[in-house]
Amino acid sequence: MRNFIASAALGMSAIVSAGAAGAADLPARTYTKAPIAAAPVYNWTGFYVGGNLGWSFGRSRTDVSIVGAPFASTSDRMEGILGGF
Repeated sequence: MRNFIASAALGMSAIVSAGAAGAADLPARTYTKAPIAAAPVYNWTGFYVGGNLGWSFGRSRTDVSIVGAPFASTSDRMEGILGGF
C-alpha cells in the first residue's frame, strides 16, 4: 500500500509539472490590429427593365343623419387598373 501511494504521488507530480512546463513554452500572444474595412466600390452592372400591373376594387358608402334622422346617403364604387413601367 505504501508503494502504491508513493507511485501515485510521483505520477501526479509528474503530470502537474509537465503541464506547467508546457504552458511556459508557449510564445507570448502578439496584438494584431484588425484590417481596415474598405468601403465597397459602386459597381453599375447594366440597365433593368421591369413593370407592374394591378387592379383595385372597393365600395364606399356614407350616410348622413341630422338629429338622428337620415338626411342623405352616397355610395361609390372604386374600381380601376394601376400599372407602371
